[in-house]
Amino acid sequence: MRVVSKGTGITATTETLIDGPEDLQVLVDWSEDRKRKLIEGGEFGAATYDPVALCKGILNAAGRGPYIEDSPADLAKRILEYHADAKRFIVQGNADLAARFAFHAGDLFARADIKWAWERDAVRGRKAADALRMAARSGNNSRRQARAPDFKAWNEEANRIWAQSPSRLSKHRVAELVRDRLQLVEKVDTIARRLKNVGKAR
Repeated sequence: MRVVSKGTGITATTETLIDGPEDLQVLVDWSEDRKRKLIEGGEFGAATYDPVALCKGILNAAGRGPYIEDSPADLAKRILEYHADAKRFIVQGNADLAARFAFHAGDLFARADIKWAWERDAVRGRKAADALRMAARSGNNSRRQARAPDFKAWNEEANRIWAQSPSRLSKHRVAELVRDRLQLVEKVDTIARRLKNVGKAR
């Protein structure tokens, strides 16, 4: 007997494969378990036995409501309500409504299962990403503040150049002159982005 993985990411599942005669007891046990579930609730009951048992266990652990919206207990309660409606319409012979509520139960359980399994990690990852963005933003602000005197000097020199120029110079040309006069190592484009006297640029 061996367990193999199927699918990828959060939709990945596992499947148990029977390799030889020595594993037949596992198949017998599974067959007996399914037979018991069929007797108790038919095909629908057998297919939903484990999810229903899980939801009932969640509600038993949570105690009596009211429950916080979208909490495990709230989701389990809603799933069981849909399941009960589906069973009721099966008994009544209303296949259309039975299918509708069975679909709602299955859809909500699938979403709840992902939420229960992954939400904590997803929220933790989002908080970490937010913290990194805030740290980066703070670092950028600190760097801008540290360079503020330099940027001021660039603009003062640029204004002198524009004031002395008989013809209007483009911002890029003024940035070149600022770079040469102040003997800067920054690129011309970097300097140009910091020049504020846009009105005189062509």
